[in-house]
Amino acid sequence: MVLYKALSRSNYNFYPNLSSNFNIPNLNKRIENIQKLHSKLANSLRRAKNYLLKLPKDPFNLVLWIKF
Repeated sequence: MVLYKALSRSNYNFYPNLSSNFNIPNLNKRIENIQKLHSKLANSLRRAKNYLLKLPKDPFNLVLWIKF
């Protein structure tokens, strides 16, 4: 988790030769994939939050909003 936070703060450029240090194959590619998934998840959560904020607050309007 600490390594992930350090990598995310530095935009994944802080450890350019990380795969050679830890002898893990394709680690840089895996980090790029995690970064892509992270951005997709963040975008999905942002869209869901915006959608929920648009919902009416009182139950009667919520039922009408869902029907139409």
